[in-house]
Amino acid sequence: MRALERLRPTLPAVLRAWGRMLFALAGSQVLLGLLGMGDAAGFAVMPAVFMSLFQPNGTLRTRLAVTTAGTVLAAGLAMLGGLVAGTAWPLIVALGACGFVLGFAPRLGPHAAALQLPLLTTFVYSAANPGAEVGERGIAVLLALPVFLAATALFAPPDGRRPLVLGAARGLGELAGALKAVAAGEPAAGLAEGALVAFRSAAVRVKPAALPFDGSPRARALLLLSGSVPRAVSATLRLERAADPAERAWAANAAAQAAA
Repeated sequence: MRALERLRPTLPAVLRAWGRMLFALAGSQVLLGLLGMGDAAGFAVMPAVFMSLFQPNGTLRTRLAVTTAGTVLAAGLAMLGGLVAGTAWPLIVALGACGFVLGFAPRLGPHAAALQLPLLTTFVYSAANPGAEVGERGIAVLLALPVFLAATALFAPPDGRRPLVLGAARGLGELAGALKAVAAGEPAAGLAEGALVAFRSAAVRVKPAALPFDGSPRARALLLLSGSVPRAVSATLRLERAADPAERAWAANAAAQAAA
């Protein structure tokens, strides 16, 4: 029972990943079979499996963009693998070059890192199967793109950063009440600390994998937002201890802007 309790938080993510993979795998094979490309359908297997299981964090738009870019690159590598399939030294050189280049993918960011294994396995699978025509390999992967996009959209996880945004909104809302109390000369420490508690109680629900560390504009905005709430609470507490009427007037103005 204790082991099941430990697995429960990860179970939804695991089920989504496997559902996405099965949908992409079965759907692509059925689609390519209906289009008369059953002989080359196997070259869409690796992108279907690994791009479904290894997806980057981010919004649905980000996931769809990464899936599209990965499919196009996988089609090119499938054709490259077809060119060197059945050879000796060209295959060794191409495999070494592909592995060397893709080894730098994690340094390009989490989105590129998510494509490292799908691209490498696509090339290796194509290079190990000299049967199909070179062009058919890439066409088969590209034709499976609508299925990959549908799988990504249907099994997309909820935005893991949403609690951070909602917590900041709630904290800033309560902070507006604290600033009003400061402007009226009333005690505001409890309200300000309540705003901080509201923000932190929401922030702890953000999973570590969803923390905004990817360097995107949205991630930078979330980092700025998450740091602004504790600083605003600290500034409010300082204002409460200030006796300067000008500072209290500033607090009243800030409260009006926060409540707008």
